[in-house]
Amino acid sequence: MKYSLLLVILFSVSCATVKKTEVSPSDVYKTNSFIGLKSKAYEIKGICPKYQEKKHNDLTLKRLKEYSNICIKQSKLDRATSYSRVILSNYKKSPWGYYYLSVVAEYEKNYPLAIWMIENAQDKQPSSGLFHYQRARIKLKNNDLHGAMADMQRSIEKDPNLEAAHLYLARSYINSLQFKQSLKHYNLIYKNNAVHKEALAGIADNYYFLGKFKDAILFFDKAIKVDHRNLDIRLRRASIYEKKMNNSSVALSLYKKIRILMKSNKLNKKTSFNLNQKIRELETVVSKLNNKKRSVSSLKNKGVN
Repeated sequence: MKYSLLLVILFSVSCATVKKTEVSPSDVYKTNSFIGLKSKAYEIKGICPKYQEKKHNDLTLKRLKEYSNICIKQSKLDRATSYSRVILSNYKKSPWGYYYLSVVAEYEKNYPLAIWMIENAQDKQPSSGLFHYQRARIKLKNNDLHGAMADMQRSIEKDPNLEAAHLYLARSYINSLQFKQSLKHYNLIYKNNAVHKEALAGIADNYYFLGKFKDAILFFDKAIKVDHRNLDIRLRRASIYEKKMNNSSVALSLYKKIRILMKSNKLNKKTSFNLNQKIRELETVVSKLNNKKRSVSSLKNKGVN
């Protein structure tokens, strides 16, 4: 998950200022589920068969869609084009031939053709949220961020379960500092998939920026259970205890746990700062606090007010 600007803020001094940024178009491409309209992406299995007119011209629409999906996923665009054209020829009322030809044109960077194809698909099936999502993807590649945002919004209006669009909107809102809006989209994903790694971490991040630190910790805990190798999530949780909840003792134990996991190669990367120095600093803080508590306790036992 890429919240580079916000993560810098999370670990920086409290007086740091926040600048708005845009979501990278590459973020949304990773979540393309093609014909998958539910929360989980459409799973591609099998191979992309070489198109043979006599053998493949009478395939069912379902099989033609499957082959088009597989061929696109495997970057065999000529074969995907052939199967898409069979859909256009044999299933004239179906939007899917136009849809897949739009995806092919997008991959070939022929964006005007990709737009023309997806708008033909929309004419065939105006109720589809996926086609608005596809048009948004093309607009992103043309750097039309505002147009893409509008199409993303339309896509979930027509299909509230289109996860890829919710992810894009959640990322976009958190990077433009609209945390309540971002939280809404991440929560919708979370309700459909309680172990969605990015949604859990995204909810936690939004709660952090809304000043709801206990809620942030709750969702960081959930995210760590699902993605236990993720160093960044563990650091963000430890930072809240250290800097926002003034609980140096818990923060120290969390940083020590991170060090143990790193030594055992159980985390996905290394820290960019000196973890041992951080632990030594917190050990000093915790030691001073404990000494102060013991001193106060001793005075109370002696009857000194």
